[in-house]
Amino acid sequence: MDIVAKLIHSKYLNKYLDNKKIDIKALNEEWLAKEIMNAHKRDSSRAQALHIDTKLIALGLKKVSSSKSSAELLELNNEKFKIFSDAEREDKKFPKTFDTLLKKLARSEHNRWNTFHYLKGWEYEEAWSNKIDSDKAKKHACLRPFSEFNTTASTDTYKYDLDAILNIPIYLALTKYELTDI
Repeated sequence: MDIVAKLIHSKYLNKYLDNKKIDIKALNEEWLAKEIMNAHKRDSSRAQALHIDTKLIALGLKKVSSSKSSAELLELNNEKFKIFSDAEREDKKFPKTFDTLLKKLARSEHNRWNTFHYLKGWEYEEAWSNKIDSDKAKKHACLRPFSEFNTTASTDTYKYDLDAILNIPIYLALTKYELTDI
């Protein structure tokens, strides 16, 4: 799961560009770089990785180990994710309602992220931004339910929660897992 957690964080930083192979050395260097990572960020990425199986169950899917190539697995895994329309995938604007499975899963991911942070002693603070020292202060402006989001900055958070769902086929393909029906 650590490789998936490393991929999650790298994708969050927009550093991971090749969806067909993993540069383990680069991932490990980034994971261990003190100026980029700390224990909280590693734990947060691990928590998201561990929640993938729960999301898959909601989709009626499971992951199985495979000896197929990452490129082949990516194609197969993306095919399983065709349950989400292209329009749904591309619409990263904050929704007015959470009426589709993808939007509900994104909201679930946000709630998971909130729970993780609250359990680690973090607090909501409206004026707080994503500054480098937010980890020390344990404060974040997005630590609240989507129903309370009212600014462009806060609604942009939805993109991260949506990506947490839509990138699952990539993470699993790169770690040699194939998505199958339950």
